[in-house]
Order: sequence, then C-alpha cells, then structure tokens
Amino acid sequence: MVVAPGIRTDFGRTTQLIETARPKLHIEDVVTGLVKRLFVIVGVLVSVTVVASLLEGLPLGDIVPSRSCCS
Repeated sequence: MVVAPGIRTDFGRTTQLIETARPKLHIEDVVTGLVKRLFVIVGVLVSVTVVASLLEGLPLGDIVPSRSCCS
C-alpha cells in the first residue's frame, strides 16, 4: 500500500539528504551517460533481432527464452 510518493517517504528523504550532503562526482555523470547509451544499443539490437526473426517466420515463443533455463 502506497502511503506517500517520492521525497515524502523515509527512503526519499534519506536519498535527498545524501544528494545534498555529497556533491555528484564527474565520474558518476560519465558512467550514467555510458549506461544510458548501452541501454539504447541493447534495445536496438533486441528490436532488430526480434524483427529479423519474425521476418524469417519464427514464432515469438522461439525468439523469447524460456524461464526453465537453469534447473
């Protein structure tokens, strides 16, 4: 049950205090930018793979991995 959103929660207030107490480092900005770019690249590659597989006639069930990979 949600009782308060964002900074009105204990976790939100703690996060806000940490951000104001410690300035953001340049390396954090660099890593954040790199991670965003990697997410875009992975998204594009997954999209291309799914579209190419569907164009080849593979059913969607064969494209998406099953959950029973590691028993």
